[in-house]
Amino acid sequence: MDDRICNEYTVGFCTRQAFYDSRLTQKCEKLHDKGKKCAYDEHTVYGYEMGVYKTYRGILMEMERKAKNKNGILMNLRKFHDNIADKNGENEHKIANDDPKSTGHNTLNEYKIGDIMNILDKLHDKLIRNLKLSTFDLSLHQIYGQLMVYLINSKPVPSNFFVCEVCANLVVKTERCEHPFHREYEKLRVVTEKLSKKLNQTIVR
Repeated sequence: MDDRICNEYTVGFCTRQAFYDSRLTQKCEKLHDKGKKCAYDEHTVYGYEMGVYKTYRGILMEMERKAKNKNGILMNLRKFHDNIADKNGENEHKIANDDPKSTGHNTLNEYKIGDIMNILDKLHDKLIRNLKLSTFDLSLHQIYGQLMVYLINSKPVPSNFFVCEVCANLVVKTERCEHPFHREYEKLRVVTEKLSKKLNQTIVR
């Protein structure tokens, strides 16, 4: 096996190429051999494919973990705001009893895509500043924590705010997921599922 050749590209999806971001990641330095890709037999299992499959699965499992964590955050935020709403409701009920003119009704503010982007932009700017200063000290759970703080200080989390199961991006149900790598994650899932089925074959070259 030639270590200079990108086996991921041969199989059908180079993760370094697909998820390249000049600010955060490195380009794939291995050879993307078009000849080897054209000669790739979809009905034959190659020795390097298990390693490629493990890489793909690792990325998808990380996405699943992020989605689970973010869903947990949203659930806790909704509980947090529900508790506040209950307390406010009790206070408004008391005021309504004291003041006949008071209706005691609240209007729930809905998130728009611009609100979400503004929240995420704040986190992104902080992340880039840390990287430029070579003082990146924010672990993943701290970044999630920062997001939670911004959301708590913004407005109640409505039911139309959810986590995209494809790329773990925070989106609004009425909007299309705008994550820059959403389509790449979709393709990765398709390629991984196809490779998983192929690895069940017994012919190894």
